[in-house]
Amino acid sequence: GAAAGAALPADHVRRVLAAYFFTAQHLVNETDGASISQDAVQQPDSEEAPWFDAEWSKAVDAALEANPAADGLHAPESVARLARAALERFTEMERGFCGMTQTDLAALGTRGAGLVSLARFYGHASSAGNDFEFDEAAEYLRAVGALDERSSPYAQVRIANYLMGPSNCAAHFPHFSICCPSACGALMGELERSVKAPSAAADDILRAVGRLAISATRAPQPVPEGLAQSLRDVADAHDGEVPLHGRQFAEWMHAAFPSECPHPRPSENVGALIADYWGEAYPNLTPEERAAYVAAATPEELAAPAPQPR
Repeated sequence: GAAAGAALPADHVRRVLAAYFFTAQHLVNETDGASISQDAVQQPDSEEAPWFDAEWSKAVDAALEANPAADGLHAPESVARLARAALERFTEMERGFCGMTQTDLAALGTRGAGLVSLARFYGHASSAGNDFEFDEAAEYLRAVGALDERSSPYAQVRIANYLMGPSNCAAHFPHFSICCPSACGALMGELERSVKAPSAAADDILRAVGRLAISATRAPQPVPEGLAQSLRDVADAHDGEVPLHGRQFAEWMHAAFPSECPHPRPSENVGALIADYWGEAYPNLTPEERAAYVAAATPEELAAPAPQPR
């Protein structure tokens, strides 16, 4: 191995960073990551090295490519910068995965409703280029607020809540996790910049919401009158102003932007959104169990839903 403080060649930096990320993740649950030996870290690349997860390797390689050393050797202080660059690259890759997941779910569900039937969720066939499956059990979906069992005769998955659940986090470290970004957070940030107050009159909020662009391909739209009146009712119950950070407004944002804003969860069992709550694995269904659920579903539950106007 290299002496302490010595500059490192790129291949050595790659092994050190890959081993670091692998170990840091596994220390969260104190599993085998904590037992990686120094000898293993110094071994050359091989299929037997468990820390060379494909996605982390891509992220580390991208960081090294974007930050080459002039003489081929990386000083110790530059390794920390490379770690941050690799982490940022991995996060970008995770956002891409989240986008593909959202696209698949949106195609399965009612356009504009942010919902997909549980039978279609379990019967999902990955689109081209995607190899993931939706296998989380109803117990998990219910706990994270992603299971709607009231608004229709059959169970449905709330897409926004599902995406923000811990099963969609790509990595867990002792002090943070890398999870799907919240599209609602971006909308709320823009709304807060417009309102510039913790509460506001309903009509002021409605004007601001009417200017929100959900994405580059979806232009701002006026708020339907039914939704507008429900917001005015919230204001009437709070001395003429709507608190932006209360449960009622969160429910209203979910109604206005069901595909982007999650339905607010019940206050009990808040730990379900943290990976540690579930231990080493989330409750899921086997392929046979998913197939049995789909086979028992009604034609209505399996039918491709019609678009829902906003």
